Amino acid sequence: MSTTTAVTIRPRVPKELYARSTPRLWLSLVYSVSLWLGASFVTWWLWQSAWPLWVKGLASLPLLLAGGQGLVIAGYLGHDAFHFNLHENRVVSCVIGIIATAPLFPFVEIGFAISHWNHHLHANEVGDPDGQIFGKFNSWPTRIFLARPLTFLVYGRNALYLAMGKPLKFKAPFPLKPEVVRRLAQFNFLVVGWMTTVHLYLIFNYLSFYFCLLGVRLSSVVLSGMNPYFEHAGTGHGLGADSRSRVGWLWDLFFLGSNYHLEHHLYPGIPFYNLKRTNRYLNEIGYYRSPHPVAKGIAVFRYLSGAYAYPRRAV
Repeated sequence: MSTTTAVTIRPRVPKELYARSTPRLWLSLVYSVSLWLGASFVTWWLWQSAWPLWVKGLASLPLLLAGGQGLVIAGYLGHDAFHFNLHENRVVSCVIGIIATAPLFPFVEIGFAISHWNHHLHANEVGDPDGQIFGKFNSWPTRIFLARPLTFLVYGRNALYLAMGKPLKFKAPFPLKPEVVRRLAQFNFLVVGWMTTVHLYLIFNYLSFYFCLLGVRLSSVVLSGMNPYFEHAGTGHGLGADSRSRVGWLWDLFFLGSNYHLEHHLYPGIPFYNLKRTNRYLNEIGYYRSPHPVAKGIAVFRYLSGAYAYPRRAV
């Protein structure tokens, strides 16, 4: 089942939607860290308490999910950084993204970035690397639990090749000079190395807290593994048809606008915190009078089912 309507015209939107906001960036960073670190500490405190075991277990679930979502937001910050949406200086934007995604250890942001650039250029078509990754999984358990761990290996290999200056088999190079990309990849591995030290320190000195932090991290793996299917499973080809937005106040609250994925594919240069305004503007001009992939509320969870194929075409 898929949406096949292709829209060949990208409506013009107001220039101010492309405007970057340093306060909005900092608020998003604080929101992300508050969720994942706060949930880790509260869960740790909970398990130190004298409450019954079953109470601790039940109370931990929403905390782990909230914390995991905080790390998902960190991933979206890294995503936007390599679209050059976090700072007017492209390299600075990328550096911010690498630092923002450091808690996603062992994820290597720049390995994702080079793949994601080609995803945008060839979404749902030949040459889309996401189709080769996420198209492998055709049941909800494999999509939820296996898809995201596979990307750690794929993106890690991409990043290693970039750090060594080796070519990757993508149709389009990343739009920075090769030497700059190599240096960014090397910096990314320095950050990963630093995070390895942090993890080892916590394991040997604060093991009980580390288990809570690990629970939040595993929650984020599950939550982020769902997103590609929410955004692309069962979609079609062409502008306005190759990606899906999730609308509703809960999605807005927990994703800060990054849930408007159709708008992001139409206008990848618009920062994620302006995508809801973009959606509102498109509604006002009548863009959504014709069918587009949009899901409201919990209806989007249907796309985890294998009944909705993730578009996959041979490279």
